[in-house]
Amino acid sequence: MLPILLPYRKDLSPKQTLKQGKSCLKRMGILYVTGDASIESATKNASIREVFRIEKEATNYLSLYSTLCTVVWGI
Repeated sequence: MLPILLPYRKDLSPKQTLKQGKSCLKRMGILYVTGDASIESATKNASIREVFRIEKEATNYLSLYSTLCTVVWGI
């Protein structure tokens, strides 16, 4: 798998409003896993060209159902 090079911007205060992109991975039971929690899919979901912030969200219910989401903010 090739690394994804995102543009780097020294000015960390954007002039435009930020878009939010989200991608999630879900696990049900022991063997069933579906989804994609990559930064690339989150940026494609919101058509983001420049990334300013990346967050991770995770939930777990008795180890029977869990989710891992990547939230990307950018323009």
